[in-house]
Amino acid sequence: MKSLFDYQKVFGNWMECPEFVRLINSGYFKLLIKFVKDNYKENECFPVNTSDIFNVFKTSSYKDIKVVILGDKPYYNVESNGYAFASNNQYTCKIGCQNVRNSIENYKKNVEFEFDFSLKKWTNQKVLLLNRSLTISKVKENNHIHAWNKFNAAIINIIIDNNPGVIFALWGKEQSEFLLKAIPDRKLIHCYTLECNNPKSKYLFKKDWSNDCFNKINAIIEENNGIEEIIKW
Repeated sequence: MKSLFDYQKVFGNWMECPEFVRLINSGYFKLLIKFVKDNYKENECFPVNTSDIFNVFKTSSYKDIKVVILGDKPYYNVESNGYAFASNNQYTCKIGCQNVRNSIENYKKNVEFEFDFSLKKWTNQKVLLLNRSLTISKVKENNHIHAWNKFNAAIINIIIDNNPGVIFALWGKEQSEFLLKAIPDRKLIHCYTLECNNPKSKYLFKKDWSNDCFNKINAIIEENNGIEEIIKW
């Protein structure tokens, strides 16, 4: 777990944000890291590679984010890579990632395309794929989410403060509820929020997951910044 403490390497550009630096220097963050380390010692946890836990920060800038897709937790899968709804292996990826891929196919109107299940193509276009819980234990579902709540609430506020007009795609009722608790009402006017079902949960009811979230995101971006800035899903 030593890599977690090489802050400049792990968090990159985020270390230029004073609010973020205060967060990771806080007593709360030290307790959070201890909690994560202890759980990785005692249980099977995901992402398997601890160096992947903070991947969303390595590949983003705190003041250059167009879209935040908010999920719940990593997959219980060795291919979980630290990005919400992503997988390093298309053949072992969970149903949530498959549903996202199928929805993109519908968005592209069945035109042939090659889908990147790691979703790094999205992150390269200023899309932040953030889970409410950056880690998870296989022993008990959702047992890490409470530990990460304060951290991610702070991250969301930093994003809104530094990215006026940022779009939050809230994939799941719990994500919508979390966002409303995380930010003051006065900040809601500085961002867009789009809500839809969690692509993981739809599998439980044997229904397809499809929505016009991708169209809506690009419509907002095109209106505010021009068509050249839309996300190439």
